Amino acid sequence: ASAVMTTMYGFAYVDKNGVVISLEPQIKGVYVPLMTGKKMDTVLLGDTITDDSIRAALAYLDSLSPEILRNIAEINVGNPNKITAYTNDSIPIRLGNGDDPAERAKVTEELLQEVQSNRLDVQYIDSDIHAPLVKSK
Repeated sequence: ASAVMTTMYGFAYVDKNGVVISLEPQIKGVYVPLMTGKKMDTVLLGDTITDDSIRAALAYLDSLSPEILRNIAEINVGNPNKITAYTNDSIPIRLGNGDDPAERAKVTEELLQEVQSNRLDVQYIDSDIHAPLVKSK
């Protein structure tokens, strides 16, 4: 599974292609980021999620290294122009509209390493590939 999403009856685990691979009444011991901001009504096993912002978020998650991915707790797709991932330390990572997910993942990794190396107190990270930014508090 690449992410878990809230549905009307529980939770849907989706793979990197947006295919529902498991439906559960509650979140099990599998650790994957929680996709928030959009609730799926009724999805069935094998359904493919076609929402553009969800697919962009999944492509971004799939582009992250396993080490960095373990630090992503949530990804909010409620506003398709302001997709935001959150680390386990609650640092928001702005992903814009999710364009260039592989490049944004690369920028995220570089900026998160900088934050960890320098022990920065961060307000947010912007993964804009043309103007990446770590905004300190």
